[in-house]
Amino acid sequence: IGVPLNGLIYYFVLHLDATTVAFVILKQGINGIFNALLASIILSYIPLHRFLSCSQERRTVSLQESVFNLLVALILFPTLLLTSLQIRGEKRLIETTLETNLQMLSVNIQTHLNSWYRQNLFPLTELAQIAGNTAMSSPKDLQHVAEILRKSFPDFSSLHVENSAGITIACSPSVNKNGSTIGISLADREWFKEAKASHKIVLSDVFLGERLTLSPIATLCVPILDGKQFLGVATASLDLQRINGFLDPYAKDVGIKIFLTDSFSRVIASTAPERASMQIWDRKKNGVISPISSTMYRWSPDEKDLASMARWNRSYYVQETKIERDISWSLVIESSLAPYQKRLYALYVQNLTIMAVLAILALILAMALSRRVSKPLTKLAAVTTDLPDMVTARRPIDWPVSSIAEIDSLIGNCQSMTQLLERNFQVLEENSNVLAKTNEKLK
Repeated sequence: IGVPLNGLIYYFVLHLDATTVAFVILKQGINGIFNALLASIILSYIPLHRFLSCSQERRTVSLQESVFNLLVALILFPTLLLTSLQIRGEKRLIETTLETNLQMLSVNIQTHLNSWYRQNLFPLTELAQIAGNTAMSSPKDLQHVAEILRKSFPDFSSLHVENSAGITIACSPSVNKNGSTIGISLADREWFKEAKASHKIVLSDVFLGERLTLSPIATLCVPILDGKQFLGVATASLDLQRINGFLDPYAKDVGIKIFLTDSFSRVIASTAPERASMQIWDRKKNGVISPISSTMYRWSPDEKDLASMARWNRSYYVQETKIERDISWSLVIESSLAPYQKRLYALYVQNLTIMAVLAILALILAMALSRRVSKPLTKLAAVTTDLPDMVTARRPIDWPVSSIAEIDSLIGNCQSMTQLLERNFQVLEENSNVLAKTNEKLK
């Protein structure tokens, strides 16, 4: 009843897929046969009574049982060992392949991000140089350049120039739903403060735009310098949806999710619909982390009442790296183990099905062969139990026949012994008759 009961529980109660349920049923069935065989061998051939100081009564094991156990063990044990080695090797191969793929994917995305960064930095640098050369004396010209550059580079949701006080003197678009975007102060923004203090290019964390761009954005700004004098910044508000767009092709494989996060673990872009921009997300929280390398780990849900197979099905391999060069963001790529578990379980089911068929055939074959081997001996034992009475009564004896040489020789020896007994009984009978007649004469 265990096989159908397991199927019902795992399918209807735990809601596992058909492949996993088939794996569980076959695994439990094979385990049952293996455990029963192992218990039979231990009870039959290991003198447990000596170790447990129990009864000294000697226990005998039938030849049929011995042959049956031996034949089943010779088929089942090597098959289990080979299957275990094959599955272990396949699991290592899957893990190695998964690690390699994540590392290669991470390198490719970082290369793409660096290229994207340089591509967008170029027009912004040009705008900063134009603003520096004109000493910011002609906002009208800067506005015209900003309009052209924003239309030429669709990754910019807005493009603007601020003076040294952080006041916008040129901006494309020049108007949003709050009104004009010219003359707005951005001096309190962290990216402006950092660019003004360091005189270096700044790529900001993600934040909610409330003045020029009214949505979650990240800004890229280039300081405008005249020698060492800070004149202002040329700034672009990056369209996060465009970043999502170029991440999507890398997540075409089933189970792959890609995230860009800032220094505060806020999502910048994501291929997972459930992870929106500016959402704080850290995969290392609320789970069990198993490090694999300096940049890779395996994440598993920390739910103690969760079945081990269900826990593995909800686990992820995670590659987390800091993007080098001037991009201060983090790239997180996670790959669900569910598709690989399904592939591994399909291999399990295939091998266990073959093993189950072999086990059933082994049971049938062992039963047939053990009966064929032991039946002549069993019959010989029954015949020879009351052999003297049968010889004395001169009843016909139905001798067994065996194709096994040793058993056939034993049966022949028993027949020879019976013939000798018959002759001896005949002599004794004749001597007894002579003795009886002599006694009559003496009387």
